[in-house]
Amino acid sequence: MRVEFKDSGIRFLAYDFPQASVWPDKACPARAIRDADPDDALPSLRLNSGEVLFVTAEQKDDLCAWLDAQGVPIRRHLDVWYLLLEPFLDTEFSAEHQQKTLDRLEEAGLDRIAVDELRAEFGPWMYRYNITDMLWDWVHLGQCDLLCAIGRYAPDQLDDWYWRSHRIANLGLDRE
Repeated sequence: MRVEFKDSGIRFLAYDFPQASVWPDKACPARAIRDADPDDALPSLRLNSGEVLFVTAEQKDDLCAWLDAQGVPIRRHLDVWYLLLEPFLDTEFSAEHQQKTLDRLEEAGLDRIAVDELRAEFGPWMYRYNITDMLWDWVHLGQCDLLCAIGRYAPDQLDDWYWRSHRIANLGLDRE
């Protein structure tokens, strides 16, 4: 997921997801970017269309400089996917912590039934991705991890999940 920063926009080189508007090698103009969060686990751009694009953490400093030069707003968002994928991390959480996670998801618009249904749907892929395949991430799993897991274990469902994942990601409330 390497990118080049140009005056005309960010050129995405060999983006990982063929469903993306920037695949396989396209530029995203600054005017198409609603805001960005360079402090996400993977720095992210939220487009006016609702699509979320990712930039490698290695390019964070260049991204920040480009965002500043282009006047693209920086906003922190609630990482809904991190909260949804928390049970698939290689760690244990107290019942109190789990309830706080559910409360935050409900504030974002996902009630307990919706959370349970989503986790049941993508759970087998995420468990295999992080535990069975021995990634053993214990800190953060996010939207990009979900898409990688689906692409690996259920590629026939990636078209649908690519766009569903963006709709869910956009439930994240702005954090200041």
